[in-house]
Amino acid sequence: MYYPRTEKDRLEREEKFKKQLFEISPNLELVGKYINSTTKVEVKCNKCGEEHQITNPRNLINGDTKCVRCNGIRRLLVGYNDYATTHPNHTLLLKDKEEAKTFMHSSIKRVDTVCPICGTEKNIRVADLTRHGICCPKCSDKISYPNRFMWNLLSQLKIDFENEVTFDWSQNKRYDFVFGRNIIEMDGGFHKGSKYNSYETVKEIDDLKDELAISNGYNIIRIECYTSDFEYIKNKILDSELKIILETDNVNWVELEKELITNNLVKIASNIFNEYLGIKNISDMAKLMNVTTAKFSAFLRTATRIGLANYNATDSRNGAYDVSRGLDFGKECICLNDGKIYPSCKEAEREYNLIKDSVGRICRGERLSCHNFRFDFINTTKEIQDKKKSMEHSDSKPSHSAKKVICVETGQIYNSSTEASKILGMGGGYVSNLMRKHRKTKEGYTFKYI
Repeated sequence: MYYPRTEKDRLEREEKFKKQLFEISPNLELVGKYINSTTKVEVKCNKCGEEHQITNPRNLINGDTKCVRCNGIRRLLVGYNDYATTHPNHTLLLKDKEEAKTFMHSSIKRVDTVCPICGTEKNIRVADLTRHGICCPKCSDKISYPNRFMWNLLSQLKIDFENEVTFDWSQNKRYDFVFGRNIIEMDGGFHKGSKYNSYETVKEIDDLKDELAISNGYNIIRIECYTSDFEYIKNKILDSELKIILETDNVNWVELEKELITNNLVKIASNIFNEYLGIKNISDMAKLMNVTTAKFSAFLRTATRIGLANYNATDSRNGAYDVSRGLDFGKECICLNDGKIYPSCKEAEREYNLIKDSVGRICRGERLSCHNFRFDFINTTKEIQDKKKSMEHSDSKPSHSAKKVICVETGQIYNSSTEASKILGMGGGYVSNLMRKHRKTKEGYTFKYI
């Protein structure tokens, strides 16, 4: 190895090196001694303030070596491009959070993660954690990342929307999100084609859905979501007309990303269930999430399995969570025919082989009997008995199934949903179907039971 024979010689070489370095990389400055072109040297970037030790100074003069930080060179710098710095929300999912300082966001290193909802541990690659989150096998809501993204975005903006909607005119095709006269379709990777459907087949279906929506007065917006990446989907939304429609300047993107990482719809459903149990029906709770009752129940079954809620699907089918009869569930009743007492209406129905809620309706004064059997609550009220007496003295035969409905917009009351359907010139189950799916008529009317 060659060394300058005198300090003067070294200084001359150093000045020459400084001039060459300035011409090639004006932001870099020599901060240590320069010996020769093959000896390590220290330089400082005046743009970002980062100091680097360069193994081969010749590469600086050739332009092959530049500032690591300013030029995004893939080299770990704690406090700059380590995982804890670039992805602090994802770091919360790591079992060993200090480990986040030892790798970057696209590393193929495998790390141990902990689900923030149910505590399940999972070993995955850092790159997969960055792109998809944990995808917990125990409490996953089985909703795609793009759809969860849009669900959380609309919820944050407090927009009243519906999810996975089928219309009378949509030929059994479902739309991802509907609010007002707008439809949002989150086009995931399968829209490029898959082993199940070719690109041509998927495009034909999409074109049909677009045509049906537009012909029925809806504005359809498609968001390309081929990659389940937060910044990617965010930019696609900002590049679309949704930026104006949703007024995305009001979106807290940091909070949205954190919500996507640390929360899911199972946890949200369990929180709603625990808060409104005994106050709202399951169907009303589902409305708070803008999902169907069936999907809400599926979330609750998962939540119960991992200990976040105490929901029983069988009890739900038997009306345990129905507020209108929730106070009746588990109330003692007596059969007036034989004087037998039962701990609940359900038990009486099972004993006499009667249809669901028939005994409950008799006890509440909504009907007089079922197959000539009569019942009463042990602690019945004067109001209920007065209703029964009124029915007994009425000249008309009481209906055992019809419930009155009201048109919310006009205030008109109908004796049954079937009567309302016929007056609208539709089939007998038309209004009942609208109420069950929380939809409006083509004229914009909505109905509800009284």
